Amino acid sequence: MKKEIFSVQPDEKVILKFRKHWFIFVKDSIGTILATFIPFIVYIFLTATGYIPPTYESPSFVTFISALWLLIVWCALAVIWTDYYLDVWIVTDHRIVNMNQKGLFDRDTTTWRLDRVQEVTIGVKNILQTLLHYGSIEVQTSGPVDEYAVIYGIRDPEIIQQTITKEVDRFMEMHYQGRMPNTPPEDSL
Repeated sequence: MKKEIFSVQPDEKVILKFRKHWFIFVKDSIGTILATFIPFIVYIFLTATGYIPPTYESPSFVTFISALWLLIVWCALAVIWTDYYLDVWIVTDHRIVNMNQKGLFDRDTTTWRLDRVQEVTIGVKNILQTLLHYGSIEVQTSGPVDEYAVIYGIRDPEIIQQTITKEVDRFMEMHYQGRMPNTPPEDSL
């Protein structure tokens, strides 16, 4: 039987689902992509300095090492993509869910009820984040120990902050009116 990581309750509606900005994936991948060229640069350097003679007749070892290196780089890119794609935040009309992928086989899922959310703060730190419309968002929750959840590199943090704040206000308004979300008011029965 497959265990589902996140499931929506029957009386729950998904309001927002978001992940990191595409630039974060590019930024995390650029070093790995540049590392693709290392064996070729090393081969050219070793040939130019005479460590590998130009008449070297058995390039199969060099080809094998280069192919092995490209396989390693490809696997590293797969891990970066998996981490990017599976890091997801979901805002419903009852809770906020943070699914954080760590490597290929490790995932943390944290859930906060909307009535525990105290503050939602955004951070846009530099001109690049301003131009590309991404930044960080921090959600502070109440409880025995104050908890902070931070996600870095999300697109349109202002819109996400407004949506979460609106949902928290709506949830609290319904809670204080004596009814829970998605239940009709008494006078409509």
